[in-house]
Amino acid sequence: MKKILVIVLLLGCFSSSAFADIYSRINKNGMSFDDDKTKLIVLQNGNVGIGLLTPTVAFEVTGNVFFNGPVVVPSVISVATAVDFSNGPIQLLTVSASSTQAISFVNPSLPTSLILLIRRNVAVTLPGNIRWKNGITPVFGAPASGFQFDIIGLIFDGTNYYGEANLDF
Repeated sequence: MKKILVIVLLLGCFSSSAFADIYSRINKNGMSFDDDKTKLIVLQNGNVGIGLLTPTVAFEVTGNVFFNGPVVVPSVISVATAVDFSNGPIQLLTVSASSTQAISFVNPSLPTSLILLIRRNVAVTLPGNIRWKNGITPVFGAPASGFQFDIIGLIFDGTNYYGEANLDF
């Protein structure tokens, strides 16, 4: 019952007949709103689907989506050496290793930007073709102990990467 009330609060104010309609749509598999075809389904495991019956991830949409505002898609990559620009404009790279790790970039589109949050316990190197602010290449040395965070802003113009780094958080 609590989940239903939360959904009702999120969707707005409903009359008692609308609430009864929502309640009647609940079954052992979750909740669905489907007249001719599935428009919205909430499965018991929490996955939400729009335009499909069986969402396999937390939120899955079949069809076009319009966002009126920024979309933030964080990605988590563990012990990887390649940062894939197609994974989204904001990515978290966790580097947990025993020696220095070289990081490369793949799949940049034109033009594109990326905010890269690096959580690391070792030194890392980034590609040599990044043009850093003020011409000074940052040093991503090994932390004294534990993990530290670095925040890297990158822009790719089709030929060059331009970067700015804030280190040692």
